[in-house]
Amino acid sequence: GCGKSTQVPQYLLEYMNARNLQSYANILVTQPRRVAATSLADRVAVERSSPSPGKPGSIVGYNVRLSRAVADNAKIVYCTVGILLRMLVNPSENYSPTTDEAGNIGFSNPLSSLSHVVIDEVHERDLNTDFALTLLRPVLKVNPHIRIILMSATASA
Repeated sequence: GCGKSTQVPQYLLEYMNARNLQSYANILVTQPRRVAATSLADRVAVERSSPSPGKPGSIVGYNVRLSRAVADNAKIVYCTVGILLRMLVNPSENYSPTTDEAGNIGFSNPLSSLSHVVIDEVHERDLNTDFALTLLRPVLKVNPHIRIILMSATASA
């Protein structure tokens, strides 16, 4: 490849940094496979001279089934499409409890803190990716600040 999976998230972070928006930068990058998510996170951490994913001070992390390495200040997090689906579908598992002004208990959407969602390898057209894109639509209606980026190895996807 030409480095889209490692470079685009870093370009997005640099863009936000150049505009003094680094505190709002929270980039989620999906990959279809666990190995890709973890190895890309490791690679980007090396490129940015950041500690390894999950270590204190690391701005890069990953979240895959059975393994999570995300530091508190992570700005770029690689995950599988399955993890994104779980974030979209299981509010009680992934959302934080909140209370509104009237005292009603609800859940805050962790996706609302994201600045970008990068869906990589979209040309593979698997069911999970298509379903995630469908579920992201209503999230965008309530969170118009989130930018969705679709990346493909081919232009025909």
